[in-house]
Formats: sequence, C-alpha cells, structure tokens
Amino acid sequence: MAYSMADLIILNIRLITQQIKDRFGIYKSRRTFFLLILGITIIFYLLSKWMPHRSNYTNVHYNKCLQTKLEQFSSDVADMNIIINHEPIQFGEIVSLPFTGNGYIGLSLSTQSHIQLIFDPGTSFISSSYSPIIQISSKIWEDSSATIIQMNHGLVRRLQCFQISEVHSAYVTHTLYAHRCRSSLIIQEIDIINPSDQTLDLDFQQKTQTSGNDIQQL
Repeated sequence: MAYSMADLIILNIRLITQQIKDRFGIYKSRRTFFLLILGITIIFYLLSKWMPHRSNYTNVHYNKCLQTKLEQFSSDVADMNIIINHEPIQFGEIVSLPFTGNGYIGLSLSTQSHIQLIFDPGTSFISSSYSPIIQISSKIWEDSSATIIQMNHGLVRRLQCFQISEVHSAYVTHTLYAHRCRSSLIIQEIDIINPSDQTLDLDFQQKTQTSGNDIQQL
C-alpha cells in the first residue's frame, strides 16, 4: 500500500500529537499523585500537633518517688550548679532560700513568700506583703518534698510526692522563674502527674493578706 507524501506528513503529525498527549497525561497523573501525598502528609502533621496526647507515666513507689525525681539532676549536683533542700532539711545540706529574681522583682518559692521589689540597684528589696505563690497540699495523702535552686538557669523548683496508696504515688512539680524580657513578670508553673486511676484530692492555697505598713513603704 503506497502512501503519498501528504499522507506520511499527516501520519507523523498524528503520531507526534499522540505521544505528546500520552506524556502529558503521565506527567499530569504523577503531579496529581504527588500533590495528594503531600496534602495527606500535611493534614496528618497538623492533626498530630492539635490532638491531645496521652502520655504513659510509670508508677513510682512512694518511698522512692522523691529520690527518683531528684536523680534527673544528678549531673548538675556533681557540677555544683544546683542546691537541693529536702523538707525537712537533711544532714549535710546547705540551707538556702529558694529565691529567684531579675534585679527589679523577686520571689521565693516558700510558704511565707512575698513579692520583693527594688527601685534602685543600690538599695535593698522592699516587701510588698503580697504572695501570688500557689501552695499545694492534701489533708488525705501523706507527702514529701524538696526544693531545687538551679543557679545557672535562674530557676527554682519544688518537687512534691503524694502517697495515694500503698504502691502508688502522684507527684507535683512547681517551677518559678522571672521573665527575661518582661521585668515585672514572675511565672509559676505547676505540673501535676497522677499515673494511677485513683482520684487525687489536693488543696490549692494562696496567701493574699496584705499589710498596711508595707503598702505605705511602697
């Protein structure tokens, strides 16, 4: 079967056009598949960030709870970067006030703590007789605690362990620090962890009484 020159040209054009369509279709399908995978990945990433996570905490016996929590600071103890005070104080410990501040405002993580203000670097602190510190206690559960002064970070921590059964314990971590950018801001963070299924009964207390004499000093 003989083809004329015009027929050959038309056949070549059709062949080239079909090849272009096939390649474009493959390219389009690959691009769609890639965008689909990318979109699914982004959605799962955002969901993993927004959805709450349930962490599995290991139960620690009450008699070992406080010591276990303090072991995470063993390297800082060896480098003498922190001071640990048990409550009550144990033999050989350096009794220190769990105080933190930034040169303008200061606060101690103790039961009789008041905000301390300083207006001139050459003067001493002035007590405001106001304590924003939240104290946590329990009328039901026995507890043990220790304070930690992290001098190289300007942090003060208080660790509390509560005996909620013969084999289970819950623990509370207080973290107190002065804001580095906002000189008038002191932050107290409280983290409560109860790895058991038993309800934890805790009391939150804050001393709010203010002395008139101290207000006049301010």
